[in-house]
Amino acid sequence: MAWKKVLLQDDASFSKGGVVLSPTGAINVIIWRAPFACTVTAVKGYRVGGTGATINARKNGNLNHLASDLSLTNADDWIDGGAVQNTGYSAGDKLEIMITSVSGSPNQVAVQVDFSRG
Repeated sequence: MAWKKVLLQDDASFSKGGVVLSPTGAINVIIWRAPFACTVTAVKGYRVGGTGATINARKNGNLNHLASDLSLTNADDWIDGGAVQNTGYSAGDKLEIMITSVSGSPNQVAVQVDFSRG
């Protein structure tokens, strides 16, 4: 009898991201090298403390995924960046999370990038 793996919808979706503790200004952090082809489906951010922060994410150091930086106006709330661009990743492409500004000394700023494979 031959066995065949059946992919469920959740198997094709995954997320990559990171948290910067007590950011004092803009910072870009390389967090992942794609081992296979995939597509960005969303960029989301989260802020703990402070009065504000803006975030983005980019591919290969120069292709932002959001046309405009996402303002994290509400603390302790995941905020979706809406429409994404530069979405296609090939094996070997790198992902950077970006904190583009902060105000009021946030304790943590998280950036999450959602992907689909296949």
